[in-house]
Amino acid sequence: MKSVIVIGSGNHHNTLGVIRALGEYGYGVDLITYGDKRKNYVAYSRYVNAYHNLKNIDDLCTFLQTRHNAFDKTIIISCADAVTEHLNLNKSKLESRYIFPGVPEEGKMVELMDKTTMIQMAAARGVKSPQVWMLPEEREKVTFPCMTKVHISSHGAKTDIVICHTENQLNEFLRDNTDDIFAQAYIKKKEEIQFIGCSLDDGNKIIIPGMSKVLRSQPNTNTGFLEYGPIDPFYNETVENAKKYIRDCQYSGLFSFEIMRDWDDKIWFLEINFRNDGNAWCTTKAGINLPVIWVKACLGEDYSSEICSPRKILMMPEFQDIKLVFQRKIPIWQWIKDWKRTDYFMEYDKKDTRPFWQYIINKLR
Repeated sequence: MKSVIVIGSGNHHNTLGVIRALGEYGYGVDLITYGDKRKNYVAYSRYVNAYHNLKNIDDLCTFLQTRHNAFDKTIIISCADAVTEHLNLNKSKLESRYIFPGVPEEGKMVELMDKTTMIQMAAARGVKSPQVWMLPEEREKVTFPCMTKVHISSHGAKTDIVICHTENQLNEFLRDNTDDIFAQAYIKKKEEIQFIGCSLDDGNKIIIPGMSKVLRSQPNTNTGFLEYGPIDPFYNETVENAKKYIRDCQYSGLFSFEIMRDWDDKIWFLEINFRNDGNAWCTTKAGINLPVIWVKACLGEDYSSEICSPRKILMMPEFQDIKLVFQRKIPIWQWIKDWKRTDYFMEYDKKDTRPFWQYIINKLR
C-alpha cells in the first residue's frame, strides 16, 4: 500500500498518533522529524518504514526536493505549525511532487496562522474572542487578569502563554520576553472544546465528526485528560460557523478549531490549528480515522465508509497527566481512578508498545 510522509516532532504524541492511525490501516509511513534526534521516541513505532531527522525545519524543502519518490505524488501530513508554514512558503517548489496541507496561495499560511488574523476571521463568522491588546502599543489599556500570547505559534513557545493578574506581573514578563506578544482578556472557562476535523478541496468539503472536551490539562496547553464523542447540539451553530471560517481560508488538510464556554454560556474563540492536532488520536480510537480520510481523498478514493458517528471515549496523555500528581494539583487516588476508567492512552498502545517504553528509557538516561 502507498507510503505517506508524516512530518513533526519525534518527541510528541501528536506525530505518534498519526503514524499509528495510518499504520493500523495498512499504509506505510516515512517519518521526518527535525531537531534533537536523541530525544526521539516516536521513530520506534512498528509502523515506521523509513526515518529521517533534519537539523532544523529550514532543511525540509531541500530534503523533499532531493528525496526519491516511488509514486507520482507523495502525500504529506503535517504535525507541527512550523511544518505547515514551511510547506506553504515553498509551495511552488514542492507541489509537482507532493500533496500537502495548506492553501492555494503561496506564503498565505503565515498570515492565516497569526492569531490576530484568526480572531478577526472568526469574529466575521460569528465566533468572537476575548478582547485583545497589541503590545507594546496598547500596554496602558490592558485590564487584568489577562493572558499573553504569541502572534504565530511556530515563532514562539508555550512559555509565551502566561496569565498576568497585575500590571507588575505583565511588565516583568515582557521585560524578559523577546517574542512578538499580544495580551488578551482572561475568561474563566466552564469547559474547553475542540472540533477536530479534516478539510478537503480548499474547504468545500469539511468533516467534523465529533468534539473533545478537556477534563483537565497542564497550564499553557489543552493536551490533557479528555472526553471525545458526538457533538453536543449546543455547539451546532458554532460548528457551522467554524466550517465557514475554514472555507474562507480555502484550507485543505487536518485541523482543529478550539473554543471555550464561560459560566454565562457564552462561546469564545481560542484558535485554529492548521495541522494534525495533538489530541487527534482520540478521533481515530472513537471510530473515525481522519488521517486515512485525508489520504484517501488525496488519492481520489472513496472515503465515505470511514465516516460514522463517533463512540464516546475517555483518553489520557498519561505522561503529561501524571505530572499533575507530582505537582500536587490532583491526589494520586484520583489519578488512579481516572486511569482505570480511561479507554485509550496517548502514548501506550498494546499494538505498538515500543514508543511507550522508549519514552521512559529516554527520561531515565
